[in-house]
Parts: sequence; structure tokens; C-alpha cells
Amino acid sequence: MEGYASDAGFPNNLKIQKEAQESMAFGASLLTQGDASSALTHISRSLQLYPTADAHYNMGICQYMLKDTDKALDHWHKSLSLDPNQADVYVSLGNIYFMSKKDPQQAISYMTKAQQLAPEDPEIMFNLACMQESSGSLEPAIQLYEKAIEHGLEKAKAYLRNAIVKQMAQSSK
Repeated sequence: MEGYASDAGFPNNLKIQKEAQESMAFGASLLTQGDASSALTHISRSLQLYPTADAHYNMGICQYMLKDTDKALDHWHKSLSLDPNQADVYVSLGNIYFMSKKDPQQAISYMTKAQQLAPEDPEIMFNLACMQESSGSLEPAIQLYEKAIEHGLEKAKAYLRNAIVKQMAQSSK
């Protein structure tokens, strides 16, 4: 949930679409400043004028920041219905299902889809590895930590060591 979409998905040929784009861009800038309440107003306006996958994604971020997980999930699912190839949306869904909904299998499913869409993203590899490890799937977790390290994610080194120690402890039982 790090990046915010600002203007993708808008044809520039109609006044209403331009207004929607401007509302969304302003709302996204407010999100980057941490002002979800104000962003909500502008992104809502964008959605009223010209609903896009990016606008639904950003609305999901707003709702999540405002602690309304169910509304966030609803907007992220709407975003995927408009564009099913957004790795960031699957990451957000995976994180929500893992941390808030306490459904690790659903979380792993979403994060796996994110990784398929962005196979070189070390943060996605790392998040999926953490989910796999916490679910007891140490071998896939170890492989993902190694891959994340290969892609330059230094913080994965400590997690890899811990997962290997856990695996060794399980093997010695």
C-alpha cells in the first residue's frame, strides 16, 4: 500500500474525464501527505465523474487509512473488476487478509497473484515469504527470502536465517 495511482486510466478527450483526473490526482497527493479524510472527498468526486481502477484503488487506501477495512476491500475488489492486472491491489488485499482478517491462506493467494504480476518485486517476494513462514511453509518461504535477497532486499537476510533455523529445528525432531 505504498504507492498511490494519480492519473492512469483517463482518456484526455472529455472535460468530465479531465475533471475526474484532476480530482483523483489531488486526492492522491493528499494521500501521500497522510490526509485520508480530505483525500476521500476528492477521490469520491473522481469516482462519481469517471470511475477507474486507480480511483477505486486509492479509495480503498483512504478507507483503510480511516480504519474501514470492509469498505477498503470493496473498493479494491471493484478496482480488480476494472483491471485485474494490478499487483498493488493484490498486495493490499493480501496484507488485509493476513493482518486484519487473520486468513493466511487467502492472504497467500492474493500475494501469490501479486508476485505473478510483478515477479521481480523483492518487497512482494518478502511479504509472501513472511506469510508462508508464519503458516509453517518453511521451504517456500526460504526460497522467496533468497530470491528477495538476490533482488537486493537486505532485510530479508535476517528473516532467511531465522527460517533456516526453524527448518533445522523441525528436521531434528
